Amino acid sequence: MRAIHNFIAVLCFALLVSCSGSYHLIGEQEVQQAFILHSSPTFKGYYYHGCDAEFHYFTSRWKWKKDERFKLKKETLKVRETVDLGKTTVPLTLMKTSLKFGSNSYVQLYVVE
Repeated sequence: MRAIHNFIAVLCFALLVSCSGSYHLIGEQEVQQAFILHSSPTFKGYYYHGCDAEFHYFTSRWKWKKDERFKLKKETLKVRETVDLGKTTVPLTLMKTSLKFGSNSYVQLYVVE
């Protein structure tokens, strides 16, 4: 039984590592283009997937288009409260809400309420 638990843990870790490799790295000045205000009815939103020791991970989701996955160096975007990668998914918006998520000199992000 313990061997099964160890196998599952290793498999989950491998999936997490392989998933984090498929995120496109964007620089500080590219942040503004990565987070733009979409009015398209096919745009589902931005989502924060957490962070590891070096990066924050995000997805912009679409109904009929491939989702765009990207990552930012942690020092590029100051986040109020980080979460370990894979622990949760936080919906984000550029529209001001009472819950500020994070910011830098190019963008301010808020948690969808």
